[in-house]
Amino acid sequence: MAAPIPTEPQDFPAAFARAWASREGAQIAALFTEDADFVNVTGLWWTGRDAIAKPHDYALKSFFADTELRPGRIETRLLGPDHAVVRCR
Repeated sequence: MAAPIPTEPQDFPAAFARAWASREGAQIAALFTEDADFVNVTGLWWTGRDAIAKPHDYALKSFFADTELRPGRIETRLLGPDHAVVRCR
């Protein structure tokens, strides 16, 4: 079962951490729109849920299998009624 998509931008990091803990790439991808862009920590750029899900699923079941993601400091900048930039350490 997919985790609920956060309705407030500042809740996104916790939702991402829960999806990470599920070890299912589809759970992470479900947090994004179908045409979303995702740039990972090494600079790889994926577009679309399928492209986001597949490498996350592989990584979470292999070299990230024993990792825990813990959001730290969160800053949110609202850009309008439907857009925000959320930075999380």
